[in-house]
This record gives sequence, structure tokens and C-alpha cells, in this order.
Amino acid sequence: MESPDQNTVKRELKVGDWIMIGNLKCVVTRLYNEQQPGVYGGLGEVIYQVGREQYVARDFDLNGSEYGFPKRPDFGGHASGSFYSSFKVQLTRGHP
Repeated sequence: MESPDQNTVKRELKVGDWIMIGNLKCVVTRLYNEQQPGVYGGLGEVIYQVGREQYVARDFDLNGSEYGFPKRPDFGGHASGSFYSSFKVQLTRGHP
């Protein structure tokens, strides 16, 4: 089976989808495109839980055939604000 390219992955992924990055269960919060690219590149942004009530938002990319975090300093951060509320609920409930 061929490795998916970024265009194929973008069409298949949707906001709210679960993906694995390493051993982290992540939820896709944004998908970047040509009209609205990420500031530093990447396919989009995910959120994941690092503590009971701690959540991190980071850009993600496709590294070959696996999702990963871009090889650059981590510009992600604490996922705060109302935008992330529904994604935090989704993470707390867990993958169906």
C-alpha cells in the first residue's frame, strides 16, 4: 500500500477526527489549506490531554505515512479559550 500524500490526507481528515501522534490520542481542531495556511506550515492543529485538566494544542504534519509534530520548536501551547471547549469535552469522553 502506498503512503498517503498530504492532499489525500487533507481530503480524508475532518475537524473532530481522532488521530494518533506517537502514543498521544489527539483530536483535529483545524485543517490548514492554501487559503488559510498555518503560520509555520503543517496540515493542521490538534489538541491532546496531558493531565487531568491540562490540554495542549499543537500543529501537526504528515511525516511519511504517519502523523507527527513538525521538526521545529514547539509553538503550541495551553489550549485555552472557548474555541477549544468542545474538543476538550470530546477528549474527556474518550474515543468512541
